[in-house]
Amino acid sequence: KNCFKTSKLRPVCVLNEEMPKITSGLMKYFDKHKKLIFIWVLFFSLMMIFIYNMYFVKFSFGKSNTNEGNSSVQLDTNEDFEVCKGYINFNEANRRWFDCEKNGYNETVACSLPSKLRQAKREKIGSDGWKKIKGRVFLMSALGVDFNIEMLPHFLDHYISEGITNFLFLLHSKEEDSDNFKLMSKLLDELKTILDETNELYNTNDILVYHEWHGEFTTKKKADLRYKLQNKYLTVDDWVVHPDSDEFHRYNINLHSLIYYMESMDLDYALGINLDQIQREGKLMSVNPYDNILEKQFSLTCRFSLPKFGNKEQKMPIYKAHLRSTSGNHQIYWYETIKLCLKDLFTFNRFCIYPSSNQLYDIIDISHLKWTSDVFEKYNIRAREYKKLGYKWYIHSENLIEFLATNDCSIPPSIMDNFCKN
Repeated sequence: KNCFKTSKLRPVCVLNEEMPKITSGLMKYFDKHKKLIFIWVLFFSLMMIFIYNMYFVKFSFGKSNTNEGNSSVQLDTNEDFEVCKGYINFNEANRRWFDCEKNGYNETVACSLPSKLRQAKREKIGSDGWKKIKGRVFLMSALGVDFNIEMLPHFLDHYISEGITNFLFLLHSKEEDSDNFKLMSKLLDELKTILDETNELYNTNDILVYHEWHGEFTTKKKADLRYKLQNKYLTVDDWVVHPDSDEFHRYNINLHSLIYYMESMDLDYALGINLDQIQREGKLMSVNPYDNILEKQFSLTCRFSLPKFGNKEQKMPIYKAHLRSTSGNHQIYWYETIKLCLKDLFTFNRFCIYPSSNQLYDIIDISHLKWTSDVFEKYNIRAREYKKLGYKWYIHSENLIEFLATNDCSIPPSIMDNFCKN
């Protein structure tokens, strides 16, 4: 009876008196809506199971029809790298490619990139097609400089020629002070300076960002760093053009027309097929700094990586910025996409919208230029690292190595006759 005399105890007293009423009310509510409550509990339980599976289960497209036994090629010694050196032209990165003041700015693809970027900016400002797109279009990729640095200027040239003037890159090298890393970072810094100048001239906000990454390369680390870049720099209206650094998208129409169509039709992503792009005689050649890489150097289009080695063909070359792709960019990574939304659900963020899966019907052809002079060494290292990390797809790299070792480090005529087209 003295309960209400003490102000500190007053809330407890009220709760004590009202608790029977509260309990009775809850029981009546549960009894009245027990079917609805059961449905919601079931729904959330299924959602938790779905998210758990998306995170822990590794998906794969198709199965390799190759022998998954031990490869006949030994992968534990450096002597393996000598196998192909008698058959192909192994050139180290030619430093003169990037020495534009010495060579003249228009002699190589690398030296012509600054003028190409300025031209792309001018054309974009005067293009009604680009103006129709709500957000920005970003080229996003991991640029590894330990292999195929000679290809990277061609890679940049290809996508700048498509009109892309926003860039998010992971710049990777195993050694922090490597000469290749210094060369590539210098080139990217020059392109960034041009963007800053043209932004001021045209009152635009294009950016070039590259994150330095050193040490062992793993697909998981690459994906984690990529997600951080996306979270920091992209908005919900933006688009991502996402190739690996040896993948060249081949669109049937102008890129801005394709993205505008996808935007107007409420399509969130497009799928593509990786095609093997090889030298016309099947040789593993080094990339040269002058000729068009697709039309003159690696001009034969084939499709044998899936049937011969079990490699995944499907890729996701274009998608809206609220989506996240898997580490190999083969499909939507729903776990990371939904996690991004749930994380910022109460902060009114840019990405928490319904993550739909409306797909462009047309399939984009992707020229995969992996069949160059250093493919044997590159996949030898990749097989070791994947095997050490417990990735089951190391077998695909081993199959490729064995194929090259038994075919004199070239693509044999039987493959070109059955799997290639002019």
